[in-house]
Amino acid sequence: NYPEMVRVLAGGGSLNSMIHQAYKRGSVSAALKEKFRKKAMSWLSLGAVGFGEMTAEHLSFNSHHPYLSAPANHPLFLILSDVAAKYGVPIDFHMEAIPSNMKLPGLFESPPNPPTLKANIPAFESLLSHNRRTKIVWVHLGWDSTGKRGPEHTRKMLKKHSNLYMSIRLPTKMHLRHTPKSSRIFDSKSTIKPEWKEVFLEFPGRFVMGSDEFFVTPYGARPRHGSTGSTTGSAKFLSQLPVVVAKAIAMDNPIKLYKLK
Repeated sequence: NYPEMVRVLAGGGSLNSMIHQAYKRGSVSAALKEKFRKKAMSWLSLGAVGFGEMTAEHLSFNSHHPYLSAPANHPLFLILSDVAAKYGVPIDFHMEAIPSNMKLPGLFESPPNPPTLKANIPAFESLLSHNRRTKIVWVHLGWDSTGKRGPEHTRKMLKKHSNLYMSIRLPTKMHLRHTPKSSRIFDSKSTIKPEWKEVFLEFPGRFVMGSDEFFVTPYGARPRHGSTGSTTGSAKFLSQLPVVVAKAIAMDNPIKLYKLK
C-alpha cells in the first residue's frame, strides 16, 4: 500500500549463501562468478536499492543460531562490491570486529563457534579499498560481541576509509545479552558516552540508524529479549545530539545512501 515509503535491500539469503558455500568448498569457478554477478544484478532489476545484510563474521548465541565466517575480501564479495559501485547502491555488512586473533569471548560456546577467532579487519579493509566507489554500511554499531568495536577503532576506520558508513543499533536491554560494556554507546543511564559523542559529532555524515528490532513479546508486555527496545533506544540517542547532527543521521544520510525520497 505504501511503495514510496519502503525500500528493500536484497541478497542476505541468496548471495550470502553462495559466498559461504563457495568459501567452504575452497574454490570459485568462472561460472560461479558469472552466476553470482547475474543474481546480484537481478535483485537490482527487481527494485532492490542495495545488498544486505551480507555477513563476514556472525557469532552463534545458541544451537539454533548459526556461526558464519568468510573473509570480507572473498572473490564473490569483491564482485558484489563492483556491482554495487557500478549501480550506485550500498552494501549492508555484518561483521564482528576482530583486529587480531583472539580467544572466543566467554559469552559464547564452542562449538558451534571456533575456540579462536581469526583476525578479519585486514580483509575488511581490503574490501573497502577494492573499489572506493562502493559504499559499505557496517551494521550494528553499539552491539558488539567481541569488545573491539569501540570509539577509537571506529574513528580510525572512518578516517582511513571514506567509503565506510555505519548503522547504529541501540537495544535498551543490552544488559540481558551481557555484551561487552567497552563498546556500548550508552552508559547505565542511557546517556551517550562522551567519547562516543565526539565520534558522532566528528563524522555526522557517516552514520544511519539501524534498529534491527525484535518483536518477541505480546503487545504491551514487558520485553525480556536482549535485542528488544531498539526503537526506543534510537529515539533516546537522537534526542541527545545537536538537531543538525540528529537530522543528518536519522534522515539526510539514509536518504542519500539508499536513495529515499
